[in-house]
Amino acid sequence: MAASVTCKCQAVVVKFLQGRKPVNRLHCSCYDCVDALVFAAGKGGPAAPERPLDLVYFRNDLQVAQGEDNIGFFKLKEGYPTTRMYATCCWTVLAGDHPNYQQKRVVSYPGSGLTMDYDTIELRGRVNDQDLTPEERAALGDPFPRQPIEPFEVGPLQGTTFQALVEKHGIWIPGGVPVRGTPGWLQQDSETTKYFLSEKDIPTHWYNIQADLPVPVPPPLHPGTQQPIGPTDLAPLFPMALIEQEVSQERYIEIPKEVRDVYRIWRPSPLFRARRLEKALGVKSKIFYKYEGVSPSGSHKPNTSVPQAFYNKQAGTKKLCTETGAGQWGCSLAFAGKVFDVPVEVFQVKVSYNQKPYRRAMMETWGATCYASPSQETEVGKQILEKDPDCPGSLGIAISEACERAATVEDNKYALGSVLNHVLLHQTVTGIEAMKQMEMAGEYPDVLVGCTGGGSNFGGL
Repeated sequence: MAASVTCKCQAVVVKFLQGRKPVNRLHCSCYDCVDALVFAAGKGGPAAPERPLDLVYFRNDLQVAQGEDNIGFFKLKEGYPTTRMYATCCWTVLAGDHPNYQQKRVVSYPGSGLTMDYDTIELRGRVNDQDLTPEERAALGDPFPRQPIEPFEVGPLQGTTFQALVEKHGIWIPGGVPVRGTPGWLQQDSETTKYFLSEKDIPTHWYNIQADLPVPVPPPLHPGTQQPIGPTDLAPLFPMALIEQEVSQERYIEIPKEVRDVYRIWRPSPLFRARRLEKALGVKSKIFYKYEGVSPSGSHKPNTSVPQAFYNKQAGTKKLCTETGAGQWGCSLAFAGKVFDVPVEVFQVKVSYNQKPYRRAMMETWGATCYASPSQETEVGKQILEKDPDCPGSLGIAISEACERAATVEDNKYALGSVLNHVLLHQTVTGIEAMKQMEMAGEYPDVLVGCTGGGSNFGGL
């Protein structure tokens, strides 16, 4: 027996002909659907439910079993992605279509009179938590782990599609509707290559993936004792605020206003559609890339160097010590140190120090002191040079020098640009912005591509 929705006055019945097993069921917290249901309720439809909405997705194979003369379609504003089917007689919102569904499925909303027992449908996750306030997130508690959409057989249509009904009946766009869910800048033409957010869209919280991992990440081991490292082991190197972030299981951690004010220099960063690359490759795929090169140092690294410098300034750190290879991290920390008036000392791998003098010049322009590593500034550097005066250096050696300088000089601290949990936490501003920009483009990625060494680049997405 097919699942169906019936409007409030029972004049319209729409069947999902292959809906005995729904494609998916999710709790969604975005404003987009809520605004549509609030709008319909204002016209006399069922009362709009609270977020998160309990959404059930079906294969896009429909039959208007009753009352086709009483169905209509609307979008809240021109350029918005979602189209809703509603009963014109009583303003019940019956179903919806979004470009992310790729014309393969449609969604049924709470209050639509769905003739299915929700308890028999597996709830597969919760999405769009970024639209909730911290208080709303706390009230909802931990989300369900997000599970992939189950595959379903695509056989011949038994009825018609949502899009065919739209073409037959047309779309009404009321205009002037006050909405929160989909910003006014969403409207894009078919050749859009750049997707911009405004400064008000700079994330207010970092997302901590540790809260949603099925199994906690094992703690790093102390190199001397081989025992799990605890806060007291990290205290000589990092301020307590960063140590707390390193071990935190909180899903969202608020970004300090001082950090967001610096982020405004270059954030939000643009998302690009690589149309010419698609054409050159001859593919049907849509290729997007998030461009972090707009930052002062030209990379994604300031996303974490800025908060690290801020927390160290708050803790009274007198100098930040770090290592760098090609120089991206060293430049980023030098910039952040200049912003918050914290002196920075950089140990750069000697071969890169000699090959990339302009990176060194950038660090020094922002006031940092830069040494070729191995150097005569630390005991570990002296020992290595004594054995091999021509040692070209390595990132491991530079890290050892920076850690020594941080741990042995009072009020010095160490800063690392990758690997650690709090670094990846700070980088999530990239992914949070990208999710909104993909919504602007009416797409959702199937594959993420990124270089992965210590994880700060790919981890952000």
